[in-house]
Amino acid sequence: MVEIRAFLPTEIEAYTKIRLRALTENPEAFLTTAEDFQNRPKSTTIARLKRNYESPNECMLGAFDGDEPIGMMGVIRAGAEKIHHIAGVIAVFVAPEYRGQQIGGRLLDAAIAYARTMEGLEQLRLGVVTTNQTAINLYRSRGFEIYGTEINALKAGDTYWDEHLMWLRL
Repeated sequence: MVEIRAFLPTEIEAYTKIRLRALTENPEAFLTTAEDFQNRPKSTTIARLKRNYESPNECMLGAFDGDEPIGMMGVIRAGAEKIHHIAGVIAVFVAPEYRGQQIGGRLLDAAIAYARTMEGLEQLRLGVVTTNQTAINLYRSRGFEIYGTEINALKAGDTYWDEHLMWLRL
């Protein structure tokens, strides 16, 4: 049975494992590269995971098959006062062998539920590579709408990816 819950601050190895897998297997979906993540001091990742767990304004959810991390999705609220009514959905990944089993939907439902607990939060935003129709369909199924497209949003070598910008009014 797959469990959806926040990563515990002590689960640095599990988080690092799924994060590196995501960055390696779907590099087009992330701003961070696997190399950058691997070169980051472990203490930085530990501090971030602890903050994600303890802060009322952010959360890093994991999907676990037993002790094995198989997916992740984060919610981070904007810090500046004028955009404090917005949070972003970030770091979305489900291991390929688990796709098609509603795990992404369960992660997204948990992220939306968490966002609804944030006092004064009015909307969620995210960016999704325009070629990832499965993810776009998932977000639309939960009420997200495209409000724009950023051309050449990401670049690796000579390859560019456009991103749809999507939002959900809470």
